[in-house]
Amino acid sequence: MRCPRCKTEYQGNFCPKCGAFNGGTTGLPGEDRGKVRPVFYRQWQFWLVCALLIGVILAGAWLLASVLANMQPAPGGLIEVMARHMAI
Repeated sequence: MRCPRCKTEYQGNFCPKCGAFNGGTTGLPGEDRGKVRPVFYRQWQFWLVCALLIGVILAGAWLLASVLANMQPAPGGLIEVMARHMAI
């Protein structure tokens, strides 16, 4: 038998290379046996979401780094600033 997804020759119900079902009966009612869906990581939408997520993470890291680089230390140190704030 030849796998419809990866074209590997094999015997049995499942392809040993990609795991595709060969179309035999599984006993599940209403199962669509004619259409083979690609694995989620082979679809372009998955990679688009990954690229956008990486872009957002990198933009956030760049923004955070630029904000932290422009910060000035508190005059008198953190403890004095907190003590003045608590006294008011």
